[in-house]
Amino acid sequence: MIARSACPDCNQAHAIPDLPEGRSVVRCSHCRRLWPPGVSGEIEERDDVCSEHPGRRARQVCERCDRAWCAPCTRRVRTPGFQTSLSPCCNEGLVPIAEVHAIRPFWTELPAVMLYALRGGSPFVLAFLFLGGFVPILAWTIPVFAAAYGVHVTRRSASDPYSAPDFPEPSDILVDFLFPLFRLLGASAVAFSPWLLYWQFGPETPDPIVRTLFFLLGLAVYPVIVLNSTIQNRLFEVLVPTDLARTMRSMGLDYLAVVAALAIFALAWKATGKIGAEHDLMALLMRFVRFYLLITIFHVLGRAVWQTRHRIDWGV
Repeated sequence: MIARSACPDCNQAHAIPDLPEGRSVVRCSHCRRLWPPGVSGEIEERDDVCSEHPGRRARQVCERCDRAWCAPCTRRVRTPGFQTSLSPCCNEGLVPIAEVHAIRPFWTELPAVMLYALRGGSPFVLAFLFLGGFVPILAWTIPVFAAAYGVHVTRRSASDPYSAPDFPEPSDILVDFLFPLFRLLGASAVAFSPWLLYWQFGPETPDPIVRTLFFLLGLAVYPVIVLNSTIQNRLFEVLVPTDLARTMRSMGLDYLAVVAALAIFALAWKATGKIGAEHDLMALLMRFVRFYLLITIFHVLGRAVWQTRHRIDWGV
């Protein structure tokens, strides 16, 4: 019998096809939840093609004999208030074939990462952020909204980095936007506090080397503080140095990659400022690019949680 696995949310059973090497997750055909398969039974090496039409992809398998069928081959049965599909071979129920996703580091999927901010609802958010800056009433709220949406993207990417970004429901604004935003602001202040204190209370002519070292220190610890505060919904509890060091050590090379991505983001952000200062038209374009970069780096933070969840209990 082909392996089976049930969705932890809706309990829909799925047939698990041949899994790729490495860690994988499957997507529920009903509620779209991603979960590690944890299969029961043997995984057969087989092509997911229809038993009658080799050129078509199979979508379901027969509950009794495990033969795979494409959608046109199945027989639909309708009764008042109920509809189901039966297999043409045994006239039994059908089990959907799970959609498999291999868990790969974000740096191996850079095209998908770079296009993430242009998918789903993000283009509308980018347009709102760009145009809202020209409305006096909204201009002062745009940075706050951008940061809040960035936290939402991080939390969404941490649980499902392959789905297009969306916008939270109005009823979830408080939980998904405001509370995480406060934790993000607190985490940012903590991570860069040495740099900010030196800038504010240091010598009148700050030493550029010392200032750079303080900034790099904040950059090094910023991801772990942000991820712990926004994903695990904690702030002050995660400021224990031993806990931060343990998380960084558990993430390993993934954490170094995130810090490198954050450094590239900082350099790109600075470059857009210099380019925008040269011409008014370029300033408008760079404004849009900056919001794009912001959503992208928050997506990378979420991807870091996604690809290390087998080593760290992030609670997602």
